[in-house]
Amino acid sequence: MKAIVIFIVFCAAIGWFAGFLQYNGIMPSFVVDQHDEIVSYIKNEIKKCKSGSDKFLNDLKKCPATPKKIISAILVIHKDSLNPFTFNENILPKKSPGLFRENKSNNKDDDRGFINLNYLDPKLIIKSCFRKPCSKDENRKINSIIVR
Repeated sequence: MKAIVIFIVFCAAIGWFAGFLQYNGIMPSFVVDQHDEIVSYIKNEIKKCKSGSDKFLNDLKKCPATPKKIISAILVIHKDSLNPFTFNENILPKKSPGLFRENKSNNKDDDRGFINLNYLDPKLIIKSCFRKPCSKDENRKINSIIVR
């Protein structure tokens, strides 16, 4: 009997630790990595237009690059990417919110895990929150890219 209780406590501790890592380690770093990768990808795609290419963003859009074209293409290219924080909230994957969205907010806790794209011509703005509370600056990333 004592061995069973010890085993149950051990399993509970392992479960708690795995959940802690998932929400405080792995998932936040996934969002940060995706944020950094999309910033780099967009910069490289803009360079294609500047170097004389006719199309960019997987040939979905014609040059010249504009923030509006970039946002619409990113939402199509990454339509199957899922927000890691909402994927396991009893939502079927086909109904789970995508990772990328056109939105201006990244300072509410509901924004956690999303990479938000918006623009104020000629500036493309990429924002994300990777850890609660999203109201804290250290839990958010913001990049802006001048698109010309």
